[in-house]
Amino acid sequence: LPAKINPTFQRPKVIVAIGGSRGLLFEILCRASDFVKEITIYLVGRSDAESQVVQENIRTLKKKGYGKIEYVRVDGLIKQEMNLLFENIRKKGIEIDLVVNAAGVEDSKNLENKSTNEISTEFLTKFSVTNYLGELSKEFKFQVLHFSSVVGAFGNEGQAIYAAGNAHQA
Repeated sequence: LPAKINPTFQRPKVIVAIGGSRGLLFEILCRASDFVKEITIYLVGRSDAESQVVQENIRTLKKKGYGKIEYVRVDGLIKQEMNLLFENIRKKGIEIDLVVNAAGVEDSKNLENKSTNEISTEFLTKFSVTNYLGELSKEFKFQVLHFSSVVGAFGNEGQAIYAAGNAHQA
């Protein structure tokens, strides 16, 4: 949000973008670049940091005018990795202003065609990351913005597990 809409709004200087190296959050970061020049972005995801898509998207964000961009590979389903992410940022003396959570795995297959592992990953990626961030925000004193989806209301039957995970964020 631009500062003139909300006079108490402080533009963030450091954002941790979980699930931000690809997909919806990457698109939002690209479009918000006019409002957030010179910010430090920590892109967090499960993808390999050297993957072509991640590297290409980092170059795109740099061209948009973001300050420092650092990619950190973290599996959000592992609480210790999430905690270590924030501990490592704090050890650098960096104060996080905002965490944007767009973590999610969506697999549009009917339930009977999904393995137990697929079901678990699809649900827990939304559920667990949301819970972990709630706990960590108290310790590390940051605000969290969760991106959930409308699939609960408008999705197809193959998105039932994803919809349940998203409903937890509401």
